Amino acid sequence: MSTFSVDAVSSKNYLFMATALLGGLLAEYFLGLWWADYIATGIILAFVAREAVESYHELHEEESMAPVLS
Repeated sequence: MSTFSVDAVSSKNYLFMATALLGGLLAEYFLGLWWADYIATGIILAFVAREAVESYHELHEEESMAPVLS
């Protein structure tokens, strides 16, 4: 994967998390929904967990493809 592709994926991830956070904060402030911030936090947490699992699988896939030196 090229550097630009990784950069684009990172930017998309940051945009998604910032939108969830801002949406939760705005809903709490303007609509008085005290629980909206917690929902936004849960969304971000689920997204980060999914990304962590995906990275973990990619790492182990790369390790299994590497030649074993004995």
